[in-house]
Amino acid sequence: MTYTIGISLYLGTAYKTPHSAKLFTHFIAENVRQGILESIAVNKFYSIMMDGSTDAGRVEQELMVILTVFRDDFNEEVKSVSRFFSISPLEAGNAKGLIKCASKSLSALGITDISSQNISEVTNHPILIGIGTDGASVNVGEVNGMKGMVHRANGWIFWSWCYAHRLELASKNAFSSTLCIEEMLLRLYYLYEKSPQKIRELEGIVCDLKDVFELPFGGNVPVRACGSRWITHKRNALLRVVDRYGAYINHLTTLTQDNSVKPDDKAKLKGYLKRWTAYKVLFGCALYADILKPVSILSLSLQNSDLDIVLGIKNIIKATATLKNLAKQKIEDWPTVKLVKSRIVQNDLDNEVTYQCAVMEISGSVKSVEERCTRDALSDLDTLSKKMKERLEWSDVKLLKSLLTFLETQSWIKRSAITPSTESDEDDDDHTDDPSLTEVKIAVEHISTHFRIPLDAKGFSAFALPDEIEEIVEYSRTYLSISHSLYKKVWYKLCTCPDNSKWPNVLIVMELCFSLPFSNGRVEQIFSTMKAIKTNRRTSLATSTLNDLLEIHVEGPPLSHYCPDGAIELWWKDTTTPRRLNQPASRKEYQPQSKSNAAEVSEQNSDSAASLSQKLN
Repeated sequence: MTYTIGISLYLGTAYKTPHSAKLFTHFIAENVRQGILESIAVNKFYSIMMDGSTDAGRVEQELMVILTVFRDDFNEEVKSVSRFFSISPLEAGNAKGLIKCASKSLSALGITDISSQNISEVTNHPILIGIGTDGASVNVGEVNGMKGMVHRANGWIFWSWCYAHRLELASKNAFSSTLCIEEMLLRLYYLYEKSPQKIRELEGIVCDLKDVFELPFGGNVPVRACGSRWITHKRNALLRVVDRYGAYINHLTTLTQDNSVKPDDKAKLKGYLKRWTAYKVLFGCALYADILKPVSILSLSLQNSDLDIVLGIKNIIKATATLKNLAKQKIEDWPTVKLVKSRIVQNDLDNEVTYQCAVMEISGSVKSVEERCTRDALSDLDTLSKKMKERLEWSDVKLLKSLLTFLETQSWIKRSAITPSTESDEDDDDHTDDPSLTEVKIAVEHISTHFRIPLDAKGFSAFALPDEIEEIVEYSRTYLSISHSLYKKVWYKLCTCPDNSKWPNVLIVMELCFSLPFSNGRVEQIFSTMKAIKTNRRTSLATSTLNDLLEIHVEGPPLSHYCPDGAIELWWKDTTTPRRLNQPASRKEYQPQSKSNAAEVSEQNSDSAASLSQKLN
C-alpha cells in the first residue's frame, strides 16, 4: 500500500497487526482531539457537561462534553456548540472522585483542580464558567456534593441541573393515576420482547385489521416506556397501544385459549386481559398521549446538540403555555381522544363498547367512565405544570431571566412606557420612555456582577458597559431587523460589523452567556454511541481505546472528507527511533496447506510413527 505525503512511500507489512491498528487509531483520534483543543483555545470561556454510566464491562465511566461559543460563518450565526472531550473511569463514586476525574481531563486546559480554580493561573487558557450535571446528590449537594465543594472556592460558577432530567422527574411525579397504564405498557413490551413467534402472530392480526381500519401511527411491537426512558418514548408507546389496541387484545385472547401455553402463563394472560379490556385503560392512553405531546416536543428540543440557554428557556415557556391552552380546550377536541371516540361502537344494552373488533367492558356508562378519566387526567395536567415550575426554580431564576433579556435581541425592540409622561418626568433619566433599554441595562449589570471575576480576567471594563449597551441597542434598532431576525444572526452581525470595536465589553459578556450549559442531552447521545462501541462481546476494550474510538466516531469528519496527513505526522514524530516503513514482516505469513499436501504430511507422520514403534519393540 502506498500513501503520498510529499513522496510515495511503501508501508510494507510490518504494521499489519492489531497493535499497529490500535496505535494508528490513537493518532487519528489525537489529531481530532488537537483540533478540538485549538477550537476551545480561541474562546475566552467554556463550560463542561458531565454524566456517568456503566459500560458493558461493568466499569463506571464519566463522560465529559465541552460547551463553547462558535461563530458559524457559513450560516452567519453565533451559537453554542458542544464537543465530546473525554471519557475516563471513575475511581470513587463520591464528590472528590468526580472532581479528581474532571480535573484530570481538564489538565490540557490549564486546570489542576476544578474545586479551587485559580483564575490567575489560567489567564492564557479559556476560563471554566459553568458545569452541567444531573440531579444526583453527589453532584448538586450543597455540603458534601460536587457543587458545594466547587462553590466554596468559586461561587460564581454557573451550575446547571440538566432540565431534560428535571422534566422527566416532573412528569414521573405528576402522573399518579397512570399506574395501570404503565403496567400495561411494561407487560406488553416483555410479552413480545423475546418471542419471534408471538410477533409473527401479531403481525398477521395487524394485517387483517389494516383491511378494515386505518392504522396511522405504524409499528407493531409494543415500545418500551418504563424505567429511565425519555418522555418521547412513553408517548410513542401510548400511541402504539391506541393504534394497535385491537390487535393486542385479539392476540391475548388467542393466547389464553392456546393449549400449548403453560397453565401458569395462561392464568397470567387471563388476568392481564381482564384488566386491559376495561374501557378506562384505552381512554386513559388517549388522554395521556395528548398531555405528553407538548412535553415530548420540549424533551426533544432539550436534546439538541446546538441548544443554548435562550432556546431552552423559550421552549420551556412555549411548552408551559401549550399545556395551559390544552387544559382550556374541550376533551373532545384533543386529537388522540377525538380519534379514539370516532372508532368506538357503543352497545348500551350490554354495557360494552367495541374498538377495532375488541370488546371492552365498562362499569356504568361510557360517559361516566370518560368523566372519571378526564378528571384524573386534568388533575395530573395541573400537577405537571406545577412540578415543571418547581423544577425550574431550582436554578437562579433571576439570572436566567437576565440572560434571556440580554441574548434575545427581539426584547430590544423599543416600546413606549406604560405610564404617560408628565411635566415632572422631564427632569428624569433620558431613557424613562424606553423601558426595553432599561431592562437590557439591568440584565447586563446583573450578569456582569455575577461573573465579575472571570470577566475581569479577560479585560472586561464595567465602567464603559452602560454606554456600550446604548450604542449596540441603538445600532441594532437602526440597521438590523431585530423584530424579524433570529437572535443568533443578529449577534453574528454585531460581531462582524465594522462598528464592533464600539462595544467590546458587551461582546465579552455575550460570549460568556452563550457558553453556559442548560441540558445534558448531548451527553446522553454519546452514551448511546459508547454502548454501541463497547458491547457485550468487547468487554475487555480499554478505556483509552474506547476514548479514541468515541473521539473519531463523534467528532471525526466523514471518511470521504478525511485527510490523514495530521495523524501520520503525529505518528511519525512520536518515537525516538526512526520509523522503518520498508521493514519486512517479523515472521512469515501463514500459508494454508492444500488437501494433497495435508495428505502427504499425514502419510509421513504415520510412517514415522510406525518406524518409531518398531525401534521400541
